[in-house]
Amino acid sequence: MDLTCFYDLKDNMCDQVDIFEEILEVNQRFKDSIIKKDWDSINKSIDELNELSVDVHRLDSERVNYLIEVANELHSKESENFYTLIKKAPHDIRDELVKSYYKLKSSVIRVQGVYKGLNEFIEYKKDISKEIIDVLMSDAKGNVYTKPGRRGNDSPGFLIDRQL
Repeated sequence: MDLTCFYDLKDNMCDQVDIFEEILEVNQRFKDSIIKKDWDSINKSIDELNELSVDVHRLDSERVNYLIEVANELHSKESENFYTLIKKAPHDIRDELVKSYYKLKSSVIRVQGVYKGLNEFIEYKKDISKEIIDVLMSDAKGNVYTKPGRRGNDSPGFLIDRQL
């Protein structure tokens, strides 16, 4: 049995774990930039997160292909779940694959938690800012103030009588 596809799968999962660790670091810098109101650093962090998300997507697609190769190597259905395939893997690689799988799963959960926390932090800051603006400028009537300046709400639509 050729173990290449199994090692490729393990390496892929390890690469994904590394990228998720990098995402956690960038998220921390992003949060710090928000606190400092450093717009350039915020934009840089957003760009880095976008690049990392492309890498995650690429690695995830590769992982699916490696799983298909593993299923073919084991003469199993491609639709079998990951853990079922791993239980059928040769004993030499099985433990490494299980460890890599749980590291990946743990990293995904950590990233989801950080994103949820960051989103709640941003929403909290946004709500407080809106309340402050509403109190200080009670006559603004719904205008939004952004870094470049004031932007009013969309004006209400109106009907044009074309029969005139």
